[in-house]
Amino acid sequence: MKYLAVSFLFLSLCLVAPLSYGECFTPYRYLPGPVYFPWDLTVADFNHDGLDDIAAASGDEFDVYLSRGDGTFRAVIRYRTSYGAAGIAPGDFNNDGDLDLIVVADPDMTGNTDGIDVFLGNGDGTFRLGSRGGGQVRKLSAVAVGDFDGDGNLDAVTSPWFTASLGVLLGNGNGTMHGPTPILPGTFDPEGVLVADFNGDGKLDVASISPTIKDIKVDSIHIYLGNGDGTFTFKTTVSSRGEEPFTAVAGDFNEDGIEDLAVPNAGNNLGAPGNVAILLGKGDGTFRPAMTYPADRSYDIIAADLNADGHTDLVATTLAGAETAYLLLGVGDGTFLQPVVSTNVPTFNLHLASGDFNFDGLPDLAFTDEFKVAVSSIRVSVHRWCRAISGETQHGILLGKGHGTSPGILIANSHGSWTPPARGL
Repeated sequence: MKYLAVSFLFLSLCLVAPLSYGECFTPYRYLPGPVYFPWDLTVADFNHDGLDDIAAASGDEFDVYLSRGDGTFRAVIRYRTSYGAAGIAPGDFNNDGDLDLIVVADPDMTGNTDGIDVFLGNGDGTFRLGSRGGGQVRKLSAVAVGDFDGDGNLDAVTSPWFTASLGVLLGNGNGTMHGPTPILPGTFDPEGVLVADFNGDGKLDVASISPTIKDIKVDSIHIYLGNGDGTFTFKTTVSSRGEEPFTAVAGDFNEDGIEDLAVPNAGNNLGAPGNVAILLGKGDGTFRPAMTYPADRSYDIIAADLNADGHTDLVATTLAGAETAYLLLGVGDGTFLQPVVSTNVPTFNLHLASGDFNFDGLPDLAFTDEFKVAVSSIRVSVHRWCRAISGETQHGILLGKGHGTSPGILIANSHGSWTPPARGL
C-alpha cells in the first residue's frame, strides 16, 4: 500500500499499525554524487567552522560534503579507498585536534581485498591517507570508535560479515592502529556494532547486532562489557523481539541515566512483520524485555530530539524500495507515540544520519538513496526535518509545505486523535 500525501488529514491513533502521513518532511534535495552505491554516511564538523558536514562511503571511495550553513553544500570532494567502502566513522586518530575518518571495507562492493583505511584530516575539510591495512579482517560491514584501553588514543571495533567475532583495533595515537584482536565468544554474522557504557562504570562497552543469515536464526543483540584495557567480557545475549535486525542505536529513552537500545527489525517475507524494539537498560549491562512498535521493513535508526521537548525521538529508515521512513516521538519515560509513516523520502532510504545543516538549532537528516543498479543517479539526499509543536497535552509536527502555499500541520491530541490547528499557526 502506498500512503497518500495530503495537506491536512484527521487520523485516529492506531495501536496496531503506524499512523500514515505522506509529508512529514519538506521535499528533499539531492547532493552531487556519489556515483556508486552509497552504503554508509556520517555527520561531523570536518573544517572547524561550527557547521555539520557529511561524509559518505560509496564503492571504492568516500565523498565529503562541506556545509555552507544554509542547508546547501559545497562541491563534493572524493577520495579513493583501496577497498569497497562499507562503513565510515569520524574521530581524531592522531591527536592533532582535527577530525579524521576510518573507512572499513566489504570486498563484494568492488571485488578487491578487504581491510581498513584511516584518512587523516587536515582541519580544512580535506583528508590524506594515514594508514592502510588492518590485518586479516574479512568482509567488514560496520565500524564504531572509542577509547577502549584508556590511553587517550582512539580505538575502533569492526563487525565482519559471515564470521563469529568482532575485531578490536587499538590506536597508536599517530593515525595507525594495531590488531585486530577478536572479541570472544562471538556470534554468527554480526552486521552492526555500536559503542556505549551500558553498565555505568566509565568504561566503553560494545553491542553487536546479528540477523538471520543463510537460515541460521540469530536475531539478537550481544553485549560485551569493556574491561578498560582494550579487552571485553561477554555479558548477555538479548532478543531483538523481531526478525532481521541489522542496526541499533543507544540513548537514554527513560531519562534514568542508563543507556537503552532501540533496534529496528526488518521482518521477513514469511509473515513476520517488522518493528522497532525498545530495550531499557538495567544499569548492569542487561536489559528489560523489549517493547515493540510497528515499523515494517525498518532497517537503520537514529536518535535525536526532533521536536525540542527535551525527550529523545527516533527515526527509522526502511529496506530498499519501501519508500517510507518512521518517526517515533519520545515521551521521556521509555515509551514512544505510535510511529508516523512518511513517504516523502528517497525511494531507497537505507542509511541515515542526523545533523543541523542549516544552523537553526534543529536536527536535519541525511539519507543515502540506493538503486538496485549502480548508476550515476545514485545520490545522498538531505531532508529538512519538520518542526514540532509540543505542550502539556499535545505533541505535534509542523510539516513542510503541503499541496498549497501554507504549511500543513497535524497536532496529536492527548486523547489519541490528530487534528489540524487553526489557520495562521
